[in-house]
Amino acid sequence: MSGPQLIAKQIQNLAAQAIGAKNPDLAGLMASWADIVGPEWAARCTPLTFIRGRGNQAPVLELAVSAGDSLLVQHETPVLLSRVNRYFGGPMVKSFRFRMVDPVAHPRRKVEKVLEPMVIEGVDDPELAATLGRLGAAIRESAKNR
Repeated sequence: MSGPQLIAKQIQNLAAQAIGAKNPDLAGLMASWADIVGPEWAARCTPLTFIRGRGNQAPVLELAVSAGDSLLVQHETPVLLSRVNRYFGGPMVKSFRFRMVDPVAHPRRKVEKVLEPMVIEGVDDPELAATLGRLGAAIRESAKNR
């Protein structure tokens, strides 16, 4: 795992611990969200809370989703709902409710451009030479974009 992935995992675990005292079902769902719905859908929507159903009806799961992704998530609701209920082992969630969030607050994974590293001569350590080569390529690319 890379550094940002480790940090994200730690944040999920902390959130699950904080929420777990009040709502262990939601805490478990949040901690396993990417495994339940898959990384593509986890990047598009995030569980926020359960809204209690009326009478004996199952609760509604509120999801944070950007306006641009809401139509896609809404279209795939039956599949996502099936995965969530499979996680709980039965019909735990009746439906989804969407809360629109700013896309900046709900970032997607960016696709990084693969750069050709520069050749560094005179450095004995091959790992250091490779790192310096990647740094040089990034600086060169940054200068091009200015």
